[in-house]
Amino acid sequence: MLDTPRLSGPNYLETLASGTMSPNLPLDDTLPVDFLYSSDRIAHLLVHGIVPFCPYGSRLESLYDDGVILYTSLEELAEQMAALAGDDARRRRIGATGRRIGLERTSAERVARYMLDLTLGSGPSADYGWPSDLI
Repeated sequence: MLDTPRLSGPNYLETLASGTMSPNLPLDDTLPVDFLYSSDRIAHLLVHGIVPFCPYGSRLESLYDDGVILYTSLEELAEQMAALAGDDARRRRIGATGRRIGLERTSAERVARYMLDLTLGSGPSADYGWPSDLI
């Protein structure tokens, strides 16, 4: 994996579009993961209907419900990916759920509204679909 060239631009998007599931690994998987932590990779996966496997500590199921699968170890990740590879109906269901929730709850407009509400000090102006009382 370390000797594989990085994908970017159209090659990245084409490869992503052909995927069905992917680990959503943090940069250093030896460190604890913060609540709701993810890189922007989660958006790339969700919008394409790709099932993301996320570290348990991120607790991203509190944002994406049944649209993500959590794992606690790399061994469990491998087992879950192998099991899902053999259950196409379940994989499609999870991918569709994640895509729908990702587009609804974490759209650019909704995230921008949240940021403006916090920045301008007006407080929450809506139910954003995620825990908004963290700050």
